[in-house]
Amino acid sequence: MATKVKQIALKDLDSTIQDSIRAVNAAKGLRLKGPIIIGIVLRPDQLGDLKAEAVAKQITSGVAGSVRDVRLTPKVVLGDGIITMGYIMRQLQV
Repeated sequence: MATKVKQIALKDLDSTIQDSIRAVNAAKGLRLKGPIIIGIVLRPDQLGDLKAEAVAKQITSGVAGSVRDVRLTPKVVLGDGIITMGYIMRQLQV
């Protein structure tokens, strides 16, 4: 059976994720909050001699160059033998 792919506009992505976090908070009695990071998870050896921060900045620039009215902040998170890099979504100007 084929699965129908759903799409979400980038301008709606942050609020959709935040709505899901609010629902988890309500259901589990938590207080999770913070900006949303979107990117890629890598092993350090995949970067070779490149610096993770520089690659995250390049990823962020590429996305920001393709999408109008979006503010993105490059971010790198190191831990448990992996690198998570990409950008933090800021509220879109719509």
